[in-house]
Amino acid sequence: MIYEVKKGDSLSKIGSKFGVKWQAIFEKNKDQIKNPNLIYPGQKLQIPVNTSIAKTEVKTDSFSPIIHNTTTEELKPFAGRGLLIASAAVLFFWYLRKKK
Repeated sequence: MIYEVKKGDSLSKIGSKFGVKWQAIFEKNKDQIKNPNLIYPGQKLQIPVNTSIAKTEVKTDSFSPIIHNTTTEELKPFAGRGLLIASAAVLFFWYLRKKK
C-alpha cells in the first residue's frame, strides 16, 4: 500500500493510522528515508501490510461460539479506527436481532 505524506505527518502517526509500527515503515522505505524524524509532504511511502489471520470469537447465551477467520487483506477497508466502528456496528445489529 502506498501512502502520500501530508503536512504534520510523522512515521509514528502514519503507523498508528495503519496499525503498524513506525520502525516497519522506516525499514520498508530505507531507500528514501535516511532519518526517520525527517519526512516531507508529498513523499510516497510504502506501508507494510500484515497478512496474518485475525480471529474473533463471539460467545452468546443464544447460540454456540462463532469463530470467524478473516485475513488482514479483507480488513483493509476498515483500517485503523474504522475497524472499531465496524465491530461496534456488528455488535449493535446483533443486539437488535437478539432483542426481537
